[in-house]
Amino acid sequence: MLTIRLNRDKRLRRSMAVWPGPGRPTATSAQARQITTGLLWANTGLLFWASLIPFATAYVAETRLAAFPTAVYAALQCVCGIAFSAMFRAIAMQRDDEAFQRGAGTQRRRNRVAVAVYAVSSVVALYAPRLAIGLFTVVSLAYVAPSFLVARNDA
Repeated sequence: MLTIRLNRDKRLRRSMAVWPGPGRPTATSAQARQITTGLLWANTGLLFWASLIPFATAYVAETRLAAFPTAVYAALQCVCGIAFSAMFRAIAMQRDDEAFQRGAGTQRRRNRVAVAVYAVSSVVALYAPRLAIGLFTVVSLAYVAPSFLVARNDA
């Protein structure tokens, strides 16, 4: 019975979130202590909404930054942010170590700000699509810059 459960958990871990390379889980999915139903649903929701991004991107590109397609793209980014927050919350509920909780607080704040900026940019896109694209860029840089600075300090 234990062997069957371990094999099932290994299969489920392989299907979690996004695998950037062979054998390397993303930082978020690697944080999970165990696979739960809530975590699987949150992960499935995140993957579903993220799978729509290429279509929204193509829609924006075909219409050359028209207002409505840019607003749709912003709304999709907002929904992806909410889905990521749900998955992160499912992972954080499993963890009780202080170091993780400290980092989790920072991550939650960053996610809330990102979702808020995406929500604002979905309205801004209806009037100024280029400004909305600028807001997307700011959110992306806010996620990339800390990683860049940490990597630079480690070198």
